Amino acid sequence: MKTVLFLLTLSICTIAFCQVSNENELSKNERRALLKARKSDRMAVVIDSIFKTRYENYLSMDEQIVNEIKNSLLTADPEQYVFTSTLSKEELFVELNRWVALNYKSANDVIQMSDKDAGVIIVKGSGKIIMPNLFKLGMIKTKLVPFMINHYMRHTLQIDVKEKRFKVSLVYSDIESGDPGYYYTIPFSYSINNFNGDEIFLKESTSIMLSKSRRELVEENIPNYIDMVNKKFDDWKYSFLNDIKQAGKSKPVKW
Repeated sequence: MKTVLFLLTLSICTIAFCQVSNENELSKNERRALLKARKSDRMAVVIDSIFKTRYENYLSMDEQIVNEIKNSLLTADPEQYVFTSTLSKEELFVELNRWVALNYKSANDVIQMSDKDAGVIIVKGSGKIIMPNLFKLGMIKTKLVPFMINHYMRHTLQIDVKEKRFKVSLVYSDIESGDPGYYYTIPFSYSINNFNGDEIFLKESTSIMLSKSRRELVEENIPNYIDMVNKKFDDWKYSFLNDIKQAGKSKPVKW
């Protein structure tokens, strides 16, 4: 009986693993295109093409919305935006505090301050971005290494609330890829107001899995890869800010 249960459990796990792998695995044509472009300046173009095919509508922001958010920019360093609202200070605080509570639920998210009288909310957390795996470029033929993985944009968010308006301040830390301890970290550089491709750090636990030639392939493609990271980061940022903006427009429901 135990043997039957073990085999059944193993079968279920195998099926689940295959479903995850197939979803993240490259097709033969995609692998062929990446292998061909791996040592050329077309690598970023090929990766982006594959990404769009799989996630065509992922974080596709309306240009008008993006321009409205850009026009709300108060300062660039630190990055601050001011949004207007029809809500009172008390109503705004309640709605924005509710938005923070619903959107920062990870064990790694920490609400550091929520002061209703001062009208200040401060939270440290991370936003999830689905992107191709840079590490995959060194192991294109290896099926166990997923092509698409979660990346986590670590940041500090501060919301200052006043009567019928609120200010959103964002300070970015870095992007952590994959599971903690694996793959790589991309630090944020305010000197160029974006991510610095020359400073991507491959984790030690990842580096030992790469031969010298494969590691060189990954490192050679970092500058091309970072262009796509910057684009995906912008998509995440404007989607994130638009969500906060909309939360500040919500009129509390009267029971």
